[in-house]
Amino acid sequence: MRGRQGRHHDACRHARQALELFTAAGDPAGQADALNETGWRQCRLGGCTAGIASCQQALQPPLDLVPDEVLTGQVKLALEDLYRPASLAQSPLVRLRCVRPGAGAVALRTLLLRLLADLGRTAQPRDREAAALLGSYYVKRVGSHEVIAERLGLPRTTFYRRLSRGLELLARQIRVAEGAAQALTASDGADMPRSGTESGT
Repeated sequence: MRGRQGRHHDACRHARQALELFTAAGDPAGQADALNETGWRQCRLGGCTAGIASCQQALQPPLDLVPDEVLTGQVKLALEDLYRPASLAQSPLVRLRCVRPGAGAVALRTLLLRLLADLGRTAQPRDREAAALLGSYYVKRVGSHEVIAERLGLPRTTFYRRLSRGLELLARQIRVAEGAAQALTASDGADMPRSGTESGT
């Protein structure tokens, strides 16, 4: 006989699969039912916080279905809200798997700063310049576009090209980080041991 914990794991997995199907089909009623079932099962398995985070992630569209321009816009808004925790916590990026569950704005800010630092170490000079520009404007907040363009010795047209390039590169890095997090999640799920039987056989 399967243990109770094992049955809940299976039920939760089926509820999440149903949620994904209803979401893909655009069925709000079925999506809501599956969401409730997923959250209830997750809470039975190990705490309401994990259940809520799991449901939020399940409602997040797969990142490969989000157009580049939409993701870049989300990154731009998140950078603008970098020091406004309440606003940053409302970003769709908070629900990505590469953002530590339950940590909200703090985890998203940490991710953005880490990826921006990685971008600043790239081998391409123009990409490093784009990273420096993003850091000056969004992180250090040293001044307006005009002030930063003058400090970097860039014409305004070049400045705006670099700004757009930096946002696009940061969005691309988020796709890579999310892909790695999804792969890790799938691997962890495949490696999860089955619970023992209640009879011990």
